[in-house]
Amino acid sequence: MNAQPSLFEIPPAGARKLTVEERFEAWAKDNPKVVGFFLKFAREARDAGMRRYGTKAIAERVRWYVIVEKKGDDYKINNTYMSRMARYLVKLDPSLSGLFEFRKLHTD
Repeated sequence: MNAQPSLFEIPPAGARKLTVEERFEAWAKDNPKVVGFFLKFAREARDAGMRRYGTKAIAERVRWYVIVEKKGDDYKINNTYMSRMARYLVKLDPSLSGLFEFRKLHTD
């Protein structure tokens, strides 16, 4: 998986800070396999009869799958992205509509 930028990295002078949405979009573009796992497990939750489910629970399931079952590298995803991930999953698969509860997005 791609390396995340350091928390201590100083952006160049005059650089515009990216919004949460822009950072999520970049992360999703850089991690299509992980997005695919989120989609797979969201569909499994829906197919198991879940009326509501959370992306944080799916994130932990993805982590287990990647690390334990696939013996792969750990992946990183910012918890701030969870509401955007839910919206993105519904955009990719409208049949997931209703699985996630949406609230007003906060931006920075």
